[in-house]
Amino acid sequence: MHGFYVHIPFCKSKCPYCDFVSGVWPEHIQERYLNALTQEIKQRSNKAQPSIAMSFFDTLYIGGGTPTALNATKLTTIIAEIFEGCNWDISPEVTVEANPGTVTKEALLMLKDAGVTRLSIGVQSLSNKGLRQLGRQHDVRQAVEALELAKTLNFSSVSMDLIYGWHDQTLAVWKEELLRTIEMEPHHISAYELTIEKGTPLEQKLHSGALTLPDEELREALTDATEDMLNEAGYIQYEISNFAKKGHFCRHNLKYWQGEEYVGVGVSAVSYLGQQRIGNVTDILKYISMIEQGIKPVAWQEHLDKRQRLGERMMLGLRMTQGVELTALSLEFDMDVFAHYADVIKRHEALGLLQKTDNTLSLTRKGRRLANIVLAEMV
Repeated sequence: MHGFYVHIPFCKSKCPYCDFVSGVWPEHIQERYLNALTQEIKQRSNKAQPSIAMSFFDTLYIGGGTPTALNATKLTTIIAEIFEGCNWDISPEVTVEANPGTVTKEALLMLKDAGVTRLSIGVQSLSNKGLRQLGRQHDVRQAVEALELAKTLNFSSVSMDLIYGWHDQTLAVWKEELLRTIEMEPHHISAYELTIEKGTPLEQKLHSGALTLPDEELREALTDATEDMLNEAGYIQYEISNFAKKGHFCRHNLKYWQGEEYVGVGVSAVSYLGQQRIGNVTDILKYISMIEQGIKPVAWQEHLDKRQRLGERMMLGLRMTQGVELTALSLEFDMDVFAHYADVIKRHEALGLLQKTDNTLSLTRKGRRLANIVLAEMV
């Protein structure tokens, strides 16, 4: 089974921490983009690609940007085009990212009727101070209303995104946010420590001294509270930053972590098919122009050899709390994976960052705190 990703690069406003290809664009550019996107969908659907003509898709993820910044009619038209062009499993997971303040009951009902099963709501904080620090345009009331509306309409799964570790955040405030989140009972929670990306306004503020972030001790305390409180509330931590009630893991994101194939369309979207990774151009106007000229909007592509594929499987697989099965990987790649990584595994086991049980290798709790260091040695 394959996954299908669609990138919608439009927002009501650009968040200062975001380095995704997204922003505020005039209506006429949006229209040209959607026309171009429709053309690429037709080109990349499996009915148009002999290599995957007989394959089936079972997940669709529409991200951005803010997909719900588009009106629901345009969004459901895109979904219909994808369903028409591909072979689909009988019960696909269809996710749409949404921001509070961009959803209405009418729009969500249209999305549900179009086949959307899962909403991922970019709440980011349940503190108005936190929302201001993160440059969000909604307030806590709107966030709560959006989540309650989605649950009332009985989407199969409703997810909340949260960001912690922002300027002046305290452990007490974060615990209050987590408690309120737990009380609202979303099916899925993604909780990310704030990362300062290059070229963003937050990076500029950090370098100028106008912004400070929590020290290492507080960041660890925030992360510990996240895991402890969500686990105690019945959420399964199935990936470093992702928690879900039983049966509500994000099937689409699991494809990335488990090395499965997927098609990506839209500006900056990436596909992985037949050991080939293909990336689209990252400039919106260039993307539109290339498709209007009948040119594929590809910026780069690479063939991954066996060692590269194994490195990625280890790096991404270890992000999952279940870890990786060394025997299964050894059979898949026709090599002794444990022997290949023996020195790395031994060193990080001694440091308490990795643990090996039978044939499974996984990060420890301490290892999850230092995951970037460990995972960098897997590729």
